[in-house]
Amino acid sequence: AGAGAITKTSVAPLERLKVIMQTSGMSTSSSYHNARPLAIFSSILREQGVRGLFRGNGANCLRVVPVYSIKFGLNDEFKRIVVRLRQGE
Repeated sequence: AGAGAITKTSVAPLERLKVIMQTSGMSTSSSYHNARPLAIFSSILREQGVRGLFRGNGANCLRVVPVYSIKFGLNDEFKRIVVRLRQGE
């Protein structure tokens, strides 16, 4: 679960850039409309600082931790099911 949060945090700036590009394409009034990725990245750094690149990451981590915990917890059970199914063949 912690690894999932670390992974999401490490790619958070790229995720933020992706979300801005997706949402700015829907509105011509957006200041980022048709902007290049590097220009958006620079603008975030200039206007919001490094913390701006990680905006929304906390919510993303809160979403990821339970998902990864469930996947990890069920992984062994799925392996047992697959082994049982293969033995029945």
